[in-house]
Amino acid sequence: MGVTKVYSITPDFTLQNIHEEFQAEKDKARFAFVLGNGINIYYNDANAFSWEDLIRSLWCKAGLCEGFPEIKQGLSLIEKYDIMCVKMPGKWEDILKSNQVLVKETFSQGRFLGFFQAQLMKLNVPVLTTNYDNYLENDLKKECFKNGVLYKSKGYSETYPLGEYYTTQKFMSEEDIYKNFAVWHIHGTINHIRSLRLGTADYMGLLTYVRDYLKDVANMYNVTKEHQEWGIKDNARNKNEKYQPTWLNIFYNCSLCINGLGLEPTETFLRWLLISRKKYLDRIGSDAKGWYICSLKDLDEGKMYFLQNVGFKIVIIENNDVRYNELFDF
Repeated sequence: MGVTKVYSITPDFTLQNIHEEFQAEKDKARFAFVLGNGINIYYNDANAFSWEDLIRSLWCKAGLCEGFPEIKQGLSLIEKYDIMCVKMPGKWEDILKSNQVLVKETFSQGRFLGFFQAQLMKLNVPVLTTNYDNYLENDLKKECFKNGVLYKSKGYSETYPLGEYYTTQKFMSEEDIYKNFAVWHIHGTINHIRSLRLGTADYMGLLTYVRDYLKDVANMYNVTKEHQEWGIKDNARNKNEKYQPTWLNIFYNCSLCINGLGLEPTETFLRWLLISRKKYLDRIGSDAKGWYICSLKDLDEGKMYFLQNVGFKIVIIENNDVRYNELFDF
């Protein structure tokens, strides 16, 4: 079998090279995947829903007289969703809940990605996903770092379940989350419909919640070079009894491979996270790495400039079998 060629800013870059880079970070117990809907489209094929398919489906089910707007410029899909909600009759809260229920029904119809889950479990690294579905979670236990001090009488937030993960075993410490396979949801999950991020206000609310969590709970902004990672409870300078690990620890403290994710300019929350991560890593003098996997058609000058300035190597893989299968075999 010949050498599989991939492309990056580095000449003569091969699949073996990227596997070696992944393994080096995995050996430090600081490597994670960030996976988007490209995974579902590859494995579910004709049954997969793109983000546009989802918004179209919701629009059709809204029963509006006006057809779905085919405008391509100057109007994002998130804004189309917001406008659809404005046009729907009824109470705003009821409209949002009905759409969340429809999203859950939509993504309850896909098939379990057994082969792919087995690959990820073999690697034994954390997986963050922007997907709402539970296609990767068959036979996995739902676990959570719950904190009575943080959530008080509620005990847990279904709107922002940052500490919830799906795995084969419960994690007992923060270090466990870096060393073991688990699925963590960034944009919410159909298991908690209130957590689903669909409209502009949903993403703004998540950004505000995460920013406040990082500042007031994790003490991320107090970290110094002597104390390499935020939120460590036995560190007197960073001690905070409200703190419990979440997927944010993984996002900020691990080298990340992003795959199957568009990262368009309208994805404000994710882009803000990447900028915030870069500032944090620079502040503590860390060399945590990043790889963005894409095809050439998905890359433009602006996205390239953005990614390179938040610490990511751009890797172009045109063969989807390599991108969504062989890439995970190391």
